[in-house]
Amino acid sequence: MRKRLCLLLIALVILVSSMPSVAFASQSRKSYFSKNYKLSGDGARDIVAVAMAQKGKTESKLHYTEGWCADFICDCAELAGVSDLIPRSGDCSGLKRETIACGAAHWNYKTSSTVKNVRMGDILVLNHGEHVALVESVGTTYIHCIEGNWSDKVSYVDRYKVNSRNNNWRQVITTVIRPDYSRLKAPDKPAITSVVNTADGITVKWNRVSDADCYRVYRRVGDGGWKLLKTVNTTSYTDQSQISNGKKYQYKIIACKTVGGTVYKSAYSDIKTIYRLTRPAISSVVNSATGKVTVKWANNTEATGYQVKYVTGTTTKTVYVKKGSAVSTVLSKLTKKSTYKVSVRAYKSVNNKNYYSAYSAVKSVKVIK
Repeated sequence: MRKRLCLLLIALVILVSSMPSVAFASQSRKSYFSKNYKLSGDGARDIVAVAMAQKGKTESKLHYTEGWCADFICDCAELAGVSDLIPRSGDCSGLKRETIACGAAHWNYKTSSTVKNVRMGDILVLNHGEHVALVESVGTTYIHCIEGNWSDKVSYVDRYKVNSRNNNWRQVITTVIRPDYSRLKAPDKPAITSVVNTADGITVKWNRVSDADCYRVYRRVGDGGWKLLKTVNTTSYTDQSQISNGKKYQYKIIACKTVGGTVYKSAYSDIKTIYRLTRPAISSVVNSATGKVTVKWANNTEATGYQVKYVTGTTTKTVYVKKGSAVSTVLSKLTKKSTYKVSVRAYKSVNNKNYYSAYSAVKSVKVIK
């Protein structure tokens, strides 16, 4: 009986030892990785950039202690900021399973219709889960991969597109996995649509970016440095923070989105400039003569001039007073018995461009003369 039990145990040991080994992704060795790479915000490019920076590093240099092809991809994903798409898992098959669970596309590899679809950032599963490889690029004959645990180091490997030419069992491509890198792409650059003086501040407006969940508003006063004013989830912001009459202000915006705790930021919008002008206050509007109204207001010492608007019914007219020290003007050729709504705004001319204040509160007058 003992002899039979011993024979069974020996047979079991032989059977287990003959099975192919599986690489368990239970080691994180990213602290030993070279930092000689630059992240761009493009997930596919970034994970490949991290991986390529490790090319030639050996198992001992990276301090891996067991089969580590899946570990290597997981470590690259964490450093590239795409671990929400490629989570750490127990082995190559687990890496496949968990990455697909995070929204990755996947398909069985063929040498005809699907081979042309392989691209940078894809993960190749070889021999049904014995090895995994990260695609760096695709050529005419080969799929160029960067792989951990190939010849006990990080290797750049050319794999034939035609599986029949991949004779080694570890070289047969069985599945292609494509993480949804688009989820981690930085939002498009916003565009500022207007910057205007208002009664209580300076209002900046911009277009909505489809995949952004917030926007950061930056301001520069005069020729000073840029400072973050506010983070908002709307497409406008009124700046009331220590603004002074006559001063120059510049604004720019970035769009942001957060995925799994990582913030992805767009490029800055184009810069928009404005000069702050407080709105004038009308002191009086009087029908001073036949068909005439005299308008008076408080002077703005930073103004180059003023624009007076007067409205009756559906008719709107404006007149410019091209003198910054002016405090009144006369509107003429007005219609008797008509009521006019009058408002005034200041303007400042800089380099042949006018910057306007908000309009004053409206004053009404009826022409009786």
